Amino acid sequence: MEKLTSVKLINHACFSFEYKGESVLVDPWFKGAIFNNSWRLVDEGGDVPDNLKYIFITHEHPDHLHWPTLKALADKKITICIPKRQNSNVKDNLKKLGYKVVEFYHGVKKNLKWLEAEYFNTGHDNAIVFKTKDLVMLNQNDCYLQQHVCHNIINRYPHIDIWWMQFSLAGYYGNQDHVKALQNAQKLHENHYASYKEIFNPVISIPFASFVYFCREENKELNKYRVPLTTIYENNPGTQVLYKGDEVMFGDSKSRSMKNILKWESHFRETLPMENPKGTVNELKSVITEFANKYGATGSISFELYDSEKYCNIDFDRREVDCEEPSNPIAKVTLFDLTEMFKNPWGADTMNITSCFKVYDEGRWKALLGSVDSLYVR
Repeated sequence: MEKLTSVKLINHACFSFEYKGESVLVDPWFKGAIFNNSWRLVDEGGDVPDNLKYIFITHEHPDHLHWPTLKALADKKITICIPKRQNSNVKDNLKKLGYKVVEFYHGVKKNLKWLEAEYFNTGHDNAIVFKTKDLVMLNQNDCYLQQHVCHNIINRYPHIDIWWMQFSLAGYYGNQDHVKALQNAQKLHENHYASYKEIFNPVISIPFASFVYFCREENKELNKYRVPLTTIYENNPGTQVLYKGDEVMFGDSKSRSMKNILKWESHFRETLPMENPKGTVNELKSVITEFANKYGATGSISFELYDSEKYCNIDFDRREVDCEEPSNPIAKVTLFDLTEMFKNPWGADTMNITSCFKVYDEGRWKALLGSVDSLYVR
C-alpha cells in the first residue's frame, strides 16, 4: 500500500502529512488559552512540517481556527483551505494575513495537485476526507455527523485507512454539581467514538482533539469527567494512541500506544495553570449600550455573579446595568463572560462551550444564548 509520508499528530486537533516533498497541516493551535480563557492544552507546543503548502481548517472554533497560530505561520506561499461560509470574515482576515485562500463547498471534491479533499457538514462543524493515490483519511474531529452524511461518506469512500476522532468532553452538559449529567456526558463521548468507528470501519483509528484541560475555577470540575484514553484504547480494537510528534504506524503499535497513554495521563494528573480573567460593570455597560443600539434589543435579564459584585441586572431598554439583588436570576456567570458574549458576534457559542456558568432557568438561558447566537452569520 502506498502511504503518505510522516502522518503525524502535532497537538490536540492538529495533524500533518507529507507527500512528494510537500506538507499539509490541519487545524493548528500550539499554545495559549482559548474560549474566554477557559481551555488550555495539557502540553503546549507543536512542530511545523517542512515545505508547508496547505493548511486545512475544519471549522471556526479557536481550537481549530486559532488566529495567533495562523498569524505566526503566515506565508504567501501557503494556501489555506476552508469550508464555504455565508460570512466572508474568515476568508477576508486570512487574506489580510497574507494567505491564499481556497473555499470548499460541502460535498464537492477538489483536486489540489496530488491531493483530493472533500468537506462534509453537520451544523457548524465539518469533517474532511483526504485522498491520495492509495490512501484515504477521514478527519471527523468533533463533528457529530448525521446518519445520512455518514452514509454519503461511506458511499464515496468505502475504504478508510486512517480515522481521526475526538474522544472527550468539550463544553456544557449540565451544571457541575449535576453528577449524573456529567457521567452521562462521559459515557456519551465513549459511545460516539465507538459507534462512529463501527460505521466507518477504518484500518487505523486515532483518538485526538481532546488533549485539553478546563482551566478556570468555574469549569475545572469538568476535568474529573474526561474520558480516559485507556477506556478508548481497550474498548476499540484498531485504535492507535499518538503523542504529539508521533507518526502513524502501519504495523504493530501496541507498545507505543501504552506508553503514550501513560504520557498523556501524567499531564492530566499534573497541577496545571489556571486562568482568572476579570470583567467590570463599566465594561459591561459600554458593551450593552453598543449591543442594544446595534440590534434594537429590548427587555431585561438578571444574573447572579461569581465576581465580587454579587448580582447583575441588564436593562436593554434603558441601556443600563446595575448590581441590585434580583428576584429571578437565570444563571450564575462572570462579568467577563457576559461582556465577551455581548461584545463578540460568536460570543454566545463561546459562552456555552466554556461551561463557566450555573443555569437556574434552563428555558430562558437557552433562549438567551440562541437569540444572541442567531445574530452571527457563519
